[in-house]
Amino acid sequence: MKKVFFTFLKFLVSFLLLYFLFRKFPLRSVIDVVKGMELWSIGGGIFLVFVFFFISSLRWKLLLSEQEIYISLPRTFVYFLISFFIGTFLPSGLGMDVVRSIYAGGRKNFERAFISTLVDRTLGMSALIFIGFVFSFTHRNFLVFLPIYGGFLALIAALFLLIMKEKVGMVRRMTEKIKFLKEPLSKMYRAFLVYREKKKTLVNVFLLSLFLQLIFILYNMVLAWGMGYRAVLPFFVYIPLAGVVALLPISIGGLGPREATYVYLFSFAGFPSEGALALSLLSFALGLIPALLGGFLLPFFKPSE
Repeated sequence: MKKVFFTFLKFLVSFLLLYFLFRKFPLRSVIDVVKGMELWSIGGGIFLVFVFFFISSLRWKLLLSEQEIYISLPRTFVYFLISFFIGTFLPSGLGMDVVRSIYAGGRKNFERAFISTLVDRTLGMSALIFIGFVFSFTHRNFLVFLPIYGGFLALIAALFLLIMKEKVGMVRRMTEKIKFLKEPLSKMYRAFLVYREKKKTLVNVFLLSLFLQLIFILYNMVLAWGMGYRAVLPFFVYIPLAGVVALLPISIGGLGPREATYVYLFSFAGFPSEGALALSLLSFALGLIPALLGGFLLPFFKPSE
């Protein structure tokens, strides 16, 4: 019941924010923006979406290998797409990270695969925030953006170092009292500590994440260029923050908060609000194409044993 209630709240947040935005910026005007786009930008956007997912699979494969889970890159890519489909479209109650951990690790190595997905997501988000932090210096309101990005980076670094330095003894002692959590949490903790000895891999994954997030920003730029908006630098400041907002567990797939963030931030750079709203919705919609491919592949691939 509690799960249904929180799902309803997320749906309500998405619905209310989108309703407010479409009241202010009619859907017809947003559709007109998309209709007037240059076709090359939509094609380029779709291409970059698949490049993004392929490189994401490569990043995850590197982290899985350090957990002694060896899967070919094509299969890792397929697992990524399938988990994206299940996490997006099916009412399974399972998040994308849990699903891809089931497919990659199976019952035997689930905890190690799950830790690889958490590290994968953490380093990816850290890279996105780092880009926003660096490019904040180019913005006239840098005193607003620097503390935001700096705060996020400090928080992630503190949590990461806390676990790496094994300063979580109290938490472990508390979980050991809950018998059904003791074994899986112990396995996950040991799996996380594997990366403490793999600093080179973590650095390589972070660098790969930087490249990956630059592709994500370029993806948004290409779509905006197709709408006639030719700016460059604002994307490196605004897209990371919009990405962080979209990950907050307060809505369905980030819908609503992400669109509101696009409209608000890009207004500072002279991007028409209808265009910013169209950009956010279109970038989300095109990003679902790999998920649909994952749904097509779902019947042909089973989770690992």
